[in-house]
Amino acid sequence: MAKKTLEDCPPETLADQVVVVRVDYNLPLDRDGEVVDDTRLVRTLSTIQYLVEARAKAVLLSHLGRPGGRPDPALSLRPVAGKLEEFLGSPVGFCPMTTGPQAQEAVQGMKSGEVLLLENTRFCPEDARNDAEWAEEISFGTKLFVNDAFGTAHRAHASTQGVADAVRRSGGDAVAGFLLERELRFLSNAMADPEHPFVAVIGGAKISSKVDVIEALGGHRGRSSETGEAIRGARRLGVEPPGHASREVGQAAGFDREPHGTSHRDRVLRVGNPGVHEQRRGAEFHRHRRVAGGSHAGVH
Repeated sequence: MAKKTLEDCPPETLADQVVVVRVDYNLPLDRDGEVVDDTRLVRTLSTIQYLVEARAKAVLLSHLGRPGGRPDPALSLRPVAGKLEEFLGSPVGFCPMTTGPQAQEAVQGMKSGEVLLLENTRFCPEDARNDAEWAEEISFGTKLFVNDAFGTAHRAHASTQGVADAVRRSGGDAVAGFLLERELRFLSNAMADPEHPFVAVIGGAKISSKVDVIEALGGHRGRSSETGEAIRGARRLGVEPPGHASREVGQAAGFDREPHGTSHRDRVLRVGNPGVHEQRRGAEFHRHRRVAGGSHAGVH
């Protein structure tokens, strides 16, 4: 894999240095604002612990929900900071601002080996606009940006691509964290030389971001599983998922068919909408979701 990763940064080069890390802490919260699924947080621990043990000053950036570029107390990252503190077993600072004097002061006051989580980047409209000046602000003068937000690495936002560009312009490095590195390696191996049976599961409401994946999988013999919503959305955009269904077996079960040249061990399966009841706007999505269990911006 040609991407530069955190493993290429020896611990002795990180001591006493501010390191900005983009994580994906877009976690579901209950009605009381408590984290109900910490999976994404847990998967970033190896990156954060590496920085802590190297005595770096880890400044964490993340979004949560869809606040529409303005503050929403229901989508604050404060409870996420508390959850991260539980896992690390050491204090995690939280700043109620993402940029500005208060954020600058919080970063400047950090000691080596400390972790600081800044407030929701999407409280600021500049993030989604990939505003270059704002990206410069959230780089905090660092010479190392670590992108460990696999779920949002495809987005050209200021907290992903923008800050990476700002750090590189200043002569610094932008690298992949351990989570992003693992995901990229897995995807590269799966696409280059997949083991069979080969299964891909595709879901989510944002259909436009799935089209390229569906088309890329079209050349592979194997099993592809998309939610019913993903299939319908792809078709609305004029893309037919690989292994077009010829037999409908019910709304809940979806579709099942063997494409030409595919063995019985490599069927294409379409599954219906999962049993997850969502409201997809702002805090409502995070308060009411019932949890059942690209180019990548910011890296060389």
